[in-house]
Amino acid sequence: MNKKLTITLAALSVLLLSQNIFALSGRDVMEMVKKESSPKTTHAAIQLDIVEKNGTEKTRILEMWTRKNSKGLNRSLIDFIEPSSIKGTRFLIVENKGRPDDQHIYLPALKRVRRIAASARNKSFMGTEFTYADMSSRNIDEDTHTILREETYNGRDCYVVESVPKHPDSYHYSKTIKWVAKDIRMILKVEMYDANGKLKKVLTMNDFKKIDGYWTPYKTVMKNIQSGRSTILTNLKIEYDKNIPADMFTVQFLKRGKTN
Repeated sequence: MNKKLTITLAALSVLLLSQNIFALSGRDVMEMVKKESSPKTTHAAIQLDIVEKNGTEKTRILEMWTRKNSKGLNRSLIDFIEPSSIKGTRFLIVENKGRPDDQHIYLPALKRVRRIAASARNKSFMGTEFTYADMSSRNIDEDTHTILREETYNGRDCYVVESVPKHPDSYHYSKTIKWVAKDIRMILKVEMYDANGKLKKVLTMNDFKKIDGYWTPYKTVMKNIQSGRSTILTNLKIEYDKNIPADMFTVQFLKRGKTN
């Protein structure tokens, strides 16, 4: 092979590589995250710390279970264990296709289950910096996704993707910006902007470990930039693909705390 042909082939390779890179869309990246292998079930014990602007902390301990149904839709149950003042509070999320998730909360002091209305989804979940909307999944096609750039974050090469709601009135963030790790196809960081376009909150996932074949962040921090408050989630124990009864993810279980 002569030198001229070698140079031509090298140039062609670079051109094709460039075309492949730019062919990847923001939606492709988010679809890549969604399709990353995920467990059929998850059971975790979690420490939840609410940190005030002045540094004072409140600690809660909870258990969480998730289970995919036959259509691949998630059901999630959270049960608060400590402190005694909120023990027995349970929260259920049922993912739906093509419409918002169903959310119900059981309040032991009132001995009743309350459905979380769509109008209340921007309210704080249990005094944390997570809203009820933050606790649910969001359909990829509810937003327009654009790759802003590629950069390194926490030692990993990332796509930086901006997601803007197609119907602004339906979401309490005007946009979000996500850092997606190319190697593990996981979101490492999310910036959330308020209705005025100002940065409101930053979510970071840290201390990733591979457990039973699944990449798992052991520490998650939601920082409210505007209020100075933070919520920190630390995994104390986590296991995947264990048998979890389907009837745990029902309103009946919320009331009784048992499956039969």
